[in-house]
Amino acid sequence: MIPGIRFIRLGHVLWAKEMVDRYGPTWSLGYNLWRIIRVIWNPASAAAREVSGVFDTKLATVFSDRVRARLTQEFVLEIGRAAIDLYSGRLALSEEELRLARERDRAPSAEPSAPVRIVLMGQVNAGKSSLVNALAQEIRCAVGPLPTTARAAEYQLELDGRPAVSLVDMPGIGDGSQKEPRAQAERADLVLWVASATQPARSADRQALDDFRAWASAQLARRPPRVVLALTHIDELRPANEWAPPYDLATSAGAKARNILAAIHSVASALDLSADAIVPVAMPPDRKPYNIDALWARIGLDLDEARLVQLDRLRIGIQRVSLRELNQLGHAGRFILTAGSRPAPDSRSAARPHQAGSARP
Repeated sequence: MIPGIRFIRLGHVLWAKEMVDRYGPTWSLGYNLWRIIRVIWNPASAAAREVSGVFDTKLATVFSDRVRARLTQEFVLEIGRAAIDLYSGRLALSEEELRLARERDRAPSAEPSAPVRIVLMGQVNAGKSSLVNALAQEIRCAVGPLPTTARAAEYQLELDGRPAVSLVDMPGIGDGSQKEPRAQAERADLVLWVASATQPARSADRQALDDFRAWASAQLARRPPRVVLALTHIDELRPANEWAPPYDLATSAGAKARNILAAIHSVASALDLSADAIVPVAMPPDRKPYNIDALWARIGLDLDEARLVQLDRLRIGIQRVSLRELNQLGHAGRFILTAGSRPAPDSRSAARPHQAGSARP
């Protein structure tokens, strides 16, 4: 437990941030002027100081990340302890505290938690970028017959009547390195897999999903994110010239509805997913997207679990730095600092012993 954490209030943190925002630019300007004067006064010492400053900054970043992760962990644990004490009856609140709590509940406030991070994954041309535009109800991504997403792109969505989420549009599977998809999946609170109903080859999706499941099963200290699948391009299923939504999949009335239902079960079997986790959608050109409300509703079912995944992710922290790396950075910084502060040898005094030695018989 961090000493004094019970006395820290949100107002203290906001006050510290306000001071940094107010006086930070002035301090940066003064420090930059001092660096210029230092270079003019003593270039060699200034260069050494600049190099040591780089190592100092790295050390400060490392410690800052570790402290931030530790504070987040303790914050979550404190909330858990307080909740246990409250609901078990061990925490007794006074009438004044209850009155203040009721007033805070009535007062309008912003969403305290960060948006849930949803990562979109799937094969090339599965319709991930089009799905982002449909979920955002506006053009956020370029779409086309060729792959348009070269690297991960993140979009914040805050729509009326929808939960605030952060969508991460990933490059298609098989289009580049697989290191970035794995890193993004590790930072996901919910994975939205996008698969085309007209794509006959599912091996790439299955391999990527199996890799993700292997990673998720190895996470013993945190909740892995759940997977929801959006089945796109259902408007192109046979009969291809028919598109008259909505379609009742419960009764499977009509050839189109039967083929949509068959595609759902086929994808569920090929990717080892539950049919309940699959939502059929369509984003036909120059037409209104279909079944996006149902996809939002399916995301809403996993929203509470996604927030728990988010808390676990923040509690554990992504960056882990070894003590050996910290020790190496410390030794390097001390060496450069000592070398920079050591006076340069005088060339004339360095030459005297050689001359004296040469004069000896």
